[in-house]
Amino acid sequence: MRRSSRKCLWTIVPCILISGGLGCVSNSPTPCETDAECDDGKSCTEDSCGVDLFCRNTAIVCPEGQICVPASGVCEDGECAIHEHCDDRVFCNGVESCNFVSRTCGPGPLPCSEDQICDERLRRCRDVECMVNADCDDGVNCTADTCNDFACSNIEMECPSGQFCIELTGACMVSDCATDADCDDGLFCNGLEFCRLLTRSCESTTAVPCSEEGVRCNETLQQCENIRCVTAADCAPGQRCSVSGACVSF
Repeated sequence: MRRSSRKCLWTIVPCILISGGLGCVSNSPTPCETDAECDDGKSCTEDSCGVDLFCRNTAIVCPEGQICVPASGVCEDGECAIHEHCDDRVFCNGVESCNFVSRTCGPGPLPCSEDQICDERLRRCRDVECMVNADCDDGVNCTADTCNDFACSNIEMECPSGQFCIELTGACMVSDCATDADCDDGLFCNGLEFCRLLTRSCESTTAVPCSEEGVRCNETLQQCENIRCVTAADCAPGQRCSVSGACVSF
C-alpha cells in the first residue's frame, strides 16, 4: 500500500489507498478488502466489509424476548446468555447474574453490610457514624453536635467576646474563666487557682503551700522555708519560739 498526503475530513490521521479506494489509518474503523478480514471473534455481531472498504461490526438484533447466545451466535428465548447481559451498571445493586438454565437475570448480593451505606457516586461502601444529629451527642453541653454526610461533628460553641459557655446550662454568659490559666493570680503563696468548668468561675485549691508548723512562704523566692527564731518577737502573732528555734503556735 502506498501512503497518500491527503487527510480524512473527520480525522487528522493520514490516508492510504487500498486497492484504488481511499481509507484512513485509525484504531476504528478498520480498513478491509473482504468480510473475513472484519471478523472480531464475537458470535453476536455481523461482520462485513463496507463499500467504503472499512469494517462494520454490527450487534445482532434479536426478536423481543430473545437474546443472542455468544457461544452459538443464535437468538434464543430469555433475557440473558452471559452474566454481563444482566449488569445494570448500578454499583449499589450488587453484581447481577444470569441463570443459564432459565436464561433469566437475578440480583446479586448487596455490596455493603448492614452498618454501612452505599455511595453510588463514589461507588464504594461507607461506614455510618450517624443518621441524625442526636446520634452525635457527646454529652458536653458546650459543643454543637451535628451529623453531616453520615459523620459526626462536635464543635466547641463560640461565644461573644467576654463571654464563655457555661457547661451546666450550655449557654453563653459573662464569666470569670475558660481555662485554669484565666484564674492564675501569679502568687505562689496563694496556692493554685482553677476554673470550675460547670460554672466558669475561679476557685482556689484548699491546699495552701507552706502551711505546715514552723514553715513560712517566701513569695520572692517562691518557695517554703523553715522559720528560725530566738525570741517570740521573731515569730508571728499567736506563735512562740520553741527550744529548737522554730516558731510554733500556742
